[in-house]
Amino acid sequence: MADHSSISVDHFFDPSSKDFIHNPVPTLKKLSAEFPIARFEAWHSWLVTGHQNIISCLLDTRLSTDFNLWEHAPAKKAFEDMDAFEKLMNNNLFFLDRKNHLRLRKLALPAFSPRIMEQMKDRFKLLIKERFDEIGTPTSFNFAAEIAEIVPTQAIASLVGIPREKFPIFDSLAYGVVRGINPMLSQEERQDAIKGVPEGLDLLNELIDERRANPGDDFLSTLILAEDEGSKLSNLEMCALVGAVLGAGSDTAVDLHSYLVKNLLQHPEQHEALMADSNLVQGAISETLRYE
Repeated sequence: MADHSSISVDHFFDPSSKDFIHNPVPTLKKLSAEFPIARFEAWHSWLVTGHQNIISCLLDTRLSTDFNLWEHAPAKKAFEDMDAFEKLMNNNLFFLDRKNHLRLRKLALPAFSPRIMEQMKDRFKLLIKERFDEIGTPTSFNFAAEIAEIVPTQAIASLVGIPREKFPIFDSLAYGVVRGINPMLSQEERQDAIKGVPEGLDLLNELIDERRANPGDDFLSTLILAEDEGSKLSNLEMCALVGAVLGAGSDTAVDLHSYLVKNLLQHPEQHEALMADSNLVQGAISETLRYE
């Protein structure tokens, strides 16, 4: 990689500005074209754009996803001094070093097998049908609020085995996980966002303990029974895996669904093509994730 150590983008890059939030594309294009690797002093960090640059960083063993290794990271608290959210993030797949990341992924892999995912399809279909039944047949409705922000979290709750009456607790956990890692929140905003995390973790731990006593043929039971060279997942590691699924799954899906509908409405010819050939759906999803 070229030396970009003297290049800073603070003079034009402000991810908290209304202009960027409403339309980030022009700024991101400028970053990619003119500043593919640049310093962002406001966050004491580097911004890397471009597929190949990002892949190079991810594969470079000199770099780490362990937040605690960052030179500007606050001193790591003793485990007993951490709050529920901090304990969850301390075991989160996104922030673990390479060795522990691979260990957790290897143990978690059986829980995401095609067999278990196939079992979940009927549940997901039922969730979506029930959501549309609840909406009814209005002349219009807010897709983002009524579908995109609700169904992904409920689908993950169903995957984990959360009882329907406990969905609101799980939803608060999901909100805390997704919002709590947002670097643009103030400390007060973050504390408000994560206030539902302790109750959500208590719910997960109760469910894990139930499955330990009476394992079945489901997602959590598979995680509990997974073993590799004598290593097993702890309760907190399983909670962190659920948190990672929420962070990578529900948050991505919320944006994906909204942007996909928006783009299809803006390009009616693509909408017609998609309705005529369901084989195009996967391509539409991939292109939406890439473009947006």
